[in-house]
Amino acid sequence: MKRIISTITFAGLVILSSSGQGTGAFLKEVSGAHPDIKHYESILEARRAESVTGNTPGEFTAGFGYFPGVPESIGLKRTFEAAQSFEFPTAYITRGRLNREAFSLAGTEFSLGKTEILLEARLMAYHYISLSKRIGILREKMDILETVRLGWNTLLDEGAVTILDYNRLVLEISRARSHVAAEEAAREALRVKLDYISGGQSEVLEGEMYDSYEDIGLEELMEMKKLSHPAFLVHEKEYALSLKQVDVARAANLPGLEVGFASEIVAGDHHTGPRVGISIPVWTNRNQLKLAKASAAATGAGRDAANSMLLADTRSQYEYCRLTGRNFEEMKEAVTGTGEMSLLMKSLTEKEITITEYFAYTEAVFESVLMLADLEYEYFAALARLNDHLLVAY
Repeated sequence: MKRIISTITFAGLVILSSSGQGTGAFLKEVSGAHPDIKHYESILEARRAESVTGNTPGEFTAGFGYFPGVPESIGLKRTFEAAQSFEFPTAYITRGRLNREAFSLAGTEFSLGKTEILLEARLMAYHYISLSKRIGILREKMDILETVRLGWNTLLDEGAVTILDYNRLVLEISRARSHVAAEEAAREALRVKLDYISGGQSEVLEGEMYDSYEDIGLEELMEMKKLSHPAFLVHEKEYALSLKQVDVARAANLPGLEVGFASEIVAGDHHTGPRVGISIPVWTNRNQLKLAKASAAATGAGRDAANSMLLADTRSQYEYCRLTGRNFEEMKEAVTGTGEMSLLMKSLTEKEITITEYFAYTEAVFESVLMLADLEYEYFAALARLNDHLLVAY
């Protein structure tokens, strides 16, 4: 989306600045330290080992027999046999491909889970940045009121200001201080969560701003998502896996081979030599191929439906982001044009407005600025969700 570098000065303060390093350094810490990501990595490693199993022939079998007999009979009898069964070679090839495809699917599922975790982490970081901005705005409000109070100490002694107006000002300062304390408590609680998911590295967010995103059109964005977003790729991998299962089911209909060596020794007779057998799966695989084909068709239909829904969600997010961005720009322009607080103070000093009007206007100004900061957070959070496919790089 559009690269945003916006600065608004009001009451002598810079309240919005959306450029900077962003949350990239923080996300790298999360990628290496988040407990769930580490858990998923261990599962993926297990799937890697699983992907190389089942690609070899069955067990080798060997047996030995000893039959003593009775004295008046023919005598002792000894037997020995060893055998190894083989499926048709195509079965091993298709099973190996199936296992590789299953591991590829597992890797994509891991990427999807990691992307969701990183998106959640980025949104939490944005919330932290938003709280920091709100605290700065509220502190500026408190400082302005405190400056007025210091000036009124003399005016109160001179009788130029009533005690009711002065007490009203003190109450406004107290309310602003309470508001700051509440926001700081919320930010500190959020910092604990950020430390947990980043291995105690939340300090990298200090002074950081929202991330910048390139301006691209909806169609280009959807093509990028289809090519790189794990949510799209996982359905493609599932369909590819179902096609490999069809190949495995088809190969299971091919005959197998068994080779071995057998020996039978009785008194006066010694029979030893190789043996060969063939197995034909007449009943064991009945209808399995038909089932595999039906499952593949169902998976393909599910893939198409899921991808259509994902594209619809992308279009919806794009529209929401576009409208939120326009609202943000319009409100930014409105707040920028409201004037300087020094002019308001001059009007109050020259008694062009009452203290009640001053408080009302000051409250309206700072509420607008806080609302703008919240709208900025909503806009960049929407951008982050829309561009979540970029998180695959972490």
